[in-house]
Amino acid sequence: MRALTLALILSGLLNLGLVGGALFGLFAAEEAERDPQAHIAAVAEALDLSAAQIEGLRAFRRETLEGLAARRSDDDPGVRDRLVEMLDDASYDADAVREILNARASDRNAFWAEVGADLHAWVATLPEDKQARFVEMAKEKNFFRKLFARDD
Repeated sequence: MRALTLALILSGLLNLGLVGGALFGLFAAEEAERDPQAHIAAVAEALDLSAAQIEGLRAFRRETLEGLAARRSDDDPGVRDRLVEMLDDASYDADAVREILNARASDRNAFWAEVGADLHAWVATLPEDKQARFVEMAKEKNFFRKLFARDD
């Protein structure tokens, strides 16, 4: 009886995993179809942006993505390597782990604060009515996901 119960539980979990995987694939495909340049064009049209303003938004996007790529290649392997190396230690040093993770979080927060400053500087180039409309557009749930979608 116990084996049957375990088999039913495992079967249910497997089915949930399959359904979840299918749904994730569906939503991931939808995300992959997003075109950030089309999103920028839609923002430009909605706000009637000048060529210089459009280029400023494109530059903001490009510089942010470059910064993210640099962070991934520079930070992630080092943190991961340090945490894995700690597995060889005789005892677990929670303070050292906290220090590593806090440094990483601090770097990440500083990066996003700079991104926020860059976006604020770009928005400041817009007339007040366009600033307000941009802020309303940016409040949309997927606005920045569309803006920073990979197009390579």
